[in-house]
Amino acid sequence: MKKNDIEFLMDLQHKLNTQSNDGNADPVFWGVMEEKKMPAYPGCGDGVELVIDYESIYEEKQLGELIEWMRDTEDFDESELETITDLNDAEEYLNEKGYECNGIFDFEYRDVLSRDSGVFLTKEACQLYIKNNRHNLCNPYTFAMTAFRNFEFKELLRILKTADFAVLSELNGNDSTKGDENEGNI
Repeated sequence: MKKNDIEFLMDLQHKLNTQSNDGNADPVFWGVMEEKKMPAYPGCGDGVELVIDYESIYEEKQLGELIEWMRDTEDFDESELETITDLNDAEEYLNEKGYECNGIFDFEYRDVLSRDSGVFLTKEACQLYIKNNRHNLCNPYTFAMTAFRNFEFKELLRILKTADFAVLSELNGNDSTKGDENEGNI
């Protein structure tokens, strides 16, 4: 095993043994939780949205932006636009002009585990991922989880937390005070 690998394992071991578990039982691992817009039962959500051509989505609070978009398309008379008071009116006018409105839907915001980030052994690694990828995430935060009854993961973490990596370094002939010239393998 290379010296860099052993140093990485020693650093990881220190982080695993000193990090907070945020109130979770061992074995703990981390994920990225983020806010997602999800369908809701009518009248039970955080708002409603109009879907146009399966792409353009306007929430009720964005009615002014939708009207501006309609004005910019030049398909609508100013007098028609002045009569729009809600998304239902907008949907009606859009359908009359040949736009494909896919409906008005209730939605709610929910915190969900991101499927794109994977899992993290340390909270620090999860925080770094969020810092570097915040632009692709919606209100992200770290979320601690317990791998309850996942005996394989529990055993792996036990090994990582208790192994004497200094012995590996000595067996490999690596002196931790030397540079990277000792790149031998165990």
